[in-house]
Amino acid sequence: MMTPLRNSPLRIFGVAAVALLFIAATAVGVRAAGSYAIDWWTVDGGGQTSTGAGYALTGTVGQPDAQPAPATGGGYQLQGGFWHNPADAGAATASIAVTKTVGTDDGVCATTTTLKVEPDTTVYFCVTIRNTGAVTFTHTDISDAQLGVGVSVDQALPPGTILQVTNQQAPALAWQATTPLTNTVVVTAANFIAAAPVGSAAANVVGRIEVAALSTAIVTIGTPTVDPNEPEPGTERIFLPMITKPD
Repeated sequence: MMTPLRNSPLRIFGVAAVALLFIAATAVGVRAAGSYAIDWWTVDGGGQTSTGAGYALTGTVGQPDAQPAPATGGGYQLQGGFWHNPADAGAATASIAVTKTVGTDDGVCATTTTLKVEPDTTVYFCVTIRNTGAVTFTHTDISDAQLGVGVSVDQALPPGTILQVTNQQAPALAWQATTPLTNTVVVTAANFIAAAPVGSAAANVVGRIEVAALSTAIVTIGTPTVDPNEPEPGTERIFLPMITKPD
């Protein structure tokens, strides 16, 4: 004779399992710090990689909530699914454009990328970073090995905005032109801060994205143009009137 399901140990075990899952999910939501919280949850199949004898097999079982497009909001994005690759998902939506300029005005971003000056002239480089993608960056690294520049800026850079760095923020961007110089700056922007404490919101962004770009500026040394009507340094000229006798 079949035992009624409502009185069977199987039903009791199932009810207990569901109750435990509900309690665990509630606890996670309560423990969420600040404005972050887990408002809903699902139970899905997962995946794993097995290796052996030089081979690797990755498999998954059931992912009903995996979506091809990421869920976005507030500068963050989340893509579900075991097969999600954060680098691939962010590459098409995250980008920066970098321009390095050089001029002779202290603390000012010039508009020229090439400059010809007299020897020993102090020139001032400027790095302009524009967020040309759809991801808000929170950390920017600026590196110029020839000038000895290594600057990290922890500042939000939303899509469409510009960050400019001059010798006011990085003193090494001011340089005395003793020889011709062609140098390149490398800029890396990310939506996480690598130096932040492990597990913090700044260091643990879902779908971590990092992009890089570079730009070059050129300084040449020119010989000052000598006016033939001007005396050489350290010499003097005496001009005398000229008297002519008419015919």
